[in-house]
Amino acid sequence: MEIFFKTDVLVVGGGLAGLRAALAASHRGASVIVIYRGKGASPGIIGFDAAVGDKDSVDTFYNDILKSGLGLCDKKLARILAKESVQAVEDLEKLGLSFDKKDSKYHLLQPLGCSYPRVVHYKNLTGIQAANLMIKQLKKNGVKIIDGATVTDLLIDEDSVIGVCGINQSSNSFFTIKAGAVVLAIGGCGSVYPFTTYPADITGDGYAMAYLSGAELIDMEFMAFESCGFVFPNKLRGKTVSTTILMEGGQLLNSKGERFMLRYNPERVEKVQKDELARAVYQEIMEGRGTKHRGVYLDVSMLPRDTIVYAHSLFYQFALKAGVDLTKDQAEVAPIAHTSIGGVKINEECMTTVAGLYAAGEVVGGIHGANRLGGSAGTETLVFGARAGKFAAEYALNHSTIDVKRVNKLASGKIAEIEQDKNNKNNSIDPKMLKKEIHRVMEEKVSIVKNGDKLKQAKNKLAEIKEKYAHISLDNIDQLTDIYEIRNMLITAEILIMAAIYRRESRGVHFREDYPQRDDMNWLKKIVIRKCGDSMDVAKEG
Repeated sequence: MEIFFKTDVLVVGGGLAGLRAALAASHRGASVIVIYRGKGASPGIIGFDAAVGDKDSVDTFYNDILKSGLGLCDKKLARILAKESVQAVEDLEKLGLSFDKKDSKYHLLQPLGCSYPRVVHYKNLTGIQAANLMIKQLKKNGVKIIDGATVTDLLIDEDSVIGVCGINQSSNSFFTIKAGAVVLAIGGCGSVYPFTTYPADITGDGYAMAYLSGAELIDMEFMAFESCGFVFPNKLRGKTVSTTILMEGGQLLNSKGERFMLRYNPERVEKVQKDELARAVYQEIMEGRGTKHRGVYLDVSMLPRDTIVYAHSLFYQFALKAGVDLTKDQAEVAPIAHTSIGGVKINEECMTTVAGLYAAGEVVGGIHGANRLGGSAGTETLVFGARAGKFAAEYALNHSTIDVKRVNKLASGKIAEIEQDKNNKNNSIDPKMLKKEIHRVMEEKVSIVKNGDKLKQAKNKLAEIKEKYAHISLDNIDQLTDIYEIRNMLITAEILIMAAIYRRESRGVHFREDYPQRDDMNWLKKIVIRKCGDSMDVAKEG
């Protein structure tokens, strides 16, 4: 059975970026549907950067973004992120979110890479609380929310998006949605790695669908790793401690008890950019100075008890439940795959290079350059979510002549492909085994410190996995989500690997203009590799 919906704006993704986009679109008078299969990483957002401190400013925030991004930020997008961060705070307060304050001023946490404390927060539950408030408002606004459904393909007609099709797991049925505009807000790709902060459904779906639709992607060679992901005990594995606790005086020690960051950066020690810290931890482990569980020790026992127990309650509580009391115990931590820095290329209105297709949140690239500033992931979801929803609604309301018959024809073709794919499988390969193989390649060959030989090995190994993909086992429609998840993982992993190879070989040139065509690279025609900037701009208000 096939189910059909139609709407002005379709938002794919149920995290903060998607919910904020839906809210903005509904406020513009558009009909809106939000569809998602999981809430992604947003529940883990403890707070977000906003230029609201006494000493802080939009210019300072902007310059911090540029410095962190190593000259690769899209300056217009970076300026928007800094400038509209204050509005994001005001918008959430209007919805009813009460940020923590001290003496009538915002209680601000200090993230890595920021010149001043900048993270506004509601306890450690900002993402959860903000999402709940937005969902409540969306229901009041009459927005339809569909969860437990997987969008498999964007429907493209004459270089414009006109809808989507996919699979509803709860009813084991196909669906088609006609849309005047589509907002991709489906998160990053952390789960192409086995050790990640993200839930299992964050597998690069947005990147794969955007790429297949003809949209450009940018900066895909950059993946951020959190430095402090728990490696032991197993109950904690994959969870993280916020690096803001290092800004407050926490320390990292190797197996010899050395505060090793004194060797890497004696001036700032642990208070460095996230990428620098993660690389140093990785190097300590690789050179044999890690713990027996292949980590280093995080020690925050010297901090005031209230700082650990209350200011960082989320991390303290789940560690305590696993038998680690952060007020007195050292924790074993290691770098863990976290944020996708690159993503879909957008303009200031959040439109991609495909007409009618918008994007917001982690699926977007270009804002952060080569490295994301600590605390800015939440800001990105709210600022660009609001923009994407607003401009998607305006586009949809002015382009409302999409032919429903054309949508149905395209969707029928996609569904026929799905059915054929299902019938062609010969039940010889287990999907779970294939995922493990992808994980192994990414963990061993495409980690924090990338090596040219290992990248080429990863490329070859991925080609072997793609051959196996043709023989993956499939018994019913319920397993089709696994098929598409693996398809998207393979596409995204290959883009990450090839973009990294390009950066090494070309030293950062724009592929289509500067780099000679090669047969094995031609498929990358929609991937943008950029030159690193030689200097940082001094910000000016505006």
